[in-house]
Amino acid sequence: MARLYVTDLDKTYLLSSGKAPDPQPWNELQSQGVLLTFATSRGPRRAMNLLPQHNLRWRFVAYNGAVIWDPHAAPGPVVINALKRPQLGQVLRLAEREGLPTPFILGFDATGAERCLYEEIQNAGMQLFLEQRKDKPGAPEQVLHIAESSNILKHVIVMTFIANETSTYQLQAAARGLGLGTKRYPDPYAEPGTWTLEVLNPRADKGTALLQLCEYYRVDPKDMTCFGDSLNDMDMFSVAGTGLAVANALPEVKDMASTTLLWTNDEQAVTRYIRAQGGHP
Repeated sequence: MARLYVTDLDKTYLLSSGKAPDPQPWNELQSQGVLLTFATSRGPRRAMNLLPQHNLRWRFVAYNGAVIWDPHAAPGPVVINALKRPQLGQVLRLAEREGLPTPFILGFDATGAERCLYEEIQNAGMQLFLEQRKDKPGAPEQVLHIAESSNILKHVIVMTFIANETSTYQLQAAARGLGLGTKRYPDPYAEPGTWTLEVLNPRADKGTALLQLCEYYRVDPKDMTCFGDSLNDMDMFSVAGTGLAVANALPEVKDMASTTLLWTNDEQAVTRYIRAQGGHP
């Protein structure tokens, strides 16, 4: 029976600097036929750009489970769980009531190109989010100010709010009351006290997406091993036969994991573990 290995990217597979590790161990495993892929909160093209010289053979999960992407297909998405139009207005009104900054709105236009829309930058965390996307050579998303754009997104994938812990918690509760999916976690790159809240389609979670990958690749979920470090990785652990926390994972993630690895992301915990298992396909 085939085994599927799925890793989170930030702080799990990627180094703490946000860059990719040496691709050789990953590529060696791929050449051996190991089913090794990833699930990330990032958009698909941005995720692929973070993995230069990596052999990406298999479908992967993006936008925290809202999208399953085939790196060898055009335009790429094979599953899209988008937000519905009326839900956008409902969430924006809730955010205004709670005093949150306006969100970044990410999705796909009619051509399948990724777009990131924003209105006003109101804190340092939002500025960092924008700087990571705007005017970068080869940037996968076109970043547009809402007032400057006549583009209408065909698929709205996620509304990303960046604010403090309390306000994001309050909006999360309100969004859940509308039956929406949410992911909320401390921003690993912004200043302490900065939290990210993502509002998504309720079917958009890593666990649901991974079950779809298992079905596609004919892998029993009990033969799936997942690696993670953060709260948004716990959905993966809930459906996988084995959930592994890297040594630098949050305490809550370690508590839920089958095992905590001895190595951190900076010690290439993911590929070291798989190679120690013999790299079994």
